[in-house]
Amino acid sequence: MVLKFGIKKEHAENYMIFPCNIGENLSIDEVSLSKGELYTYLTNKTGKGKKGTIVASIKGTKSKNIIEVIKKTPLIEREKVRAISKKAATKKIVAAFSI
Repeated sequence: MVLKFGIKKEHAENYMIFPCNIGENLSIDEVSLSKGELYTYLTNKTGKGKKGTIVASIKGTKSKNIIEVIKKTPLIEREKVRAISKKAATKKIVAAFSI
């Protein structure tokens, strides 16, 4: 996949992460985009759906894969998170923000 300025990002089909959008209150949800493909979206609730809302888009719904992507974000950014809302936010995923 080619992103802004023609830079090729091989991982973009599996995940996209925007650490600069992390805030204190996040939401996590599963979305079926097409052909039964499930994606997990991590969003900043402060963004209210506007620019700066998406923290991560991750292909699939397995906790292990979500945690791997979250841990690519520097710990100092992850420590900003105070709450993650939604049923999909398992204890393992929540713990990934502080480890």
